[in-house]
Amino acid sequence: MIALEDKWVWDSWFARDGDLWHAYYLQADKSIGDPEQRHWNVSYGHATSRDLVTWDHLGTCFTPWSRLGRLHDMDGVRRARGRRAMAPVLHRNKPRR
Repeated sequence: MIALEDKWVWDSWFARDGDLWHAYYLQADKSIGDPEQRHWNVSYGHATSRDLVTWDHLGTCFTPWSRLGRLHDMDGVRRARGRRAMAPVLHRNKPRR
């Protein structure tokens, strides 16, 4: 189980690269107080594990205002065909006209 003392963690996605597992998950700082506000203060965390029990938390990998633009959703992790690299699947909000 992935748990952080100072963050709420929910909705996780996992991908395996050899004997190393990558976990991506939604997270929000508990300092915001109301857990219902986590959806409006969300970022994406990244952790790795070799046994799915002990996790090395690598910190925040995406925020709503990352260099990719405002993120709307992350719905999985994909590996490019024939490549070892993995990347979260992100959707970007389109500007309203």
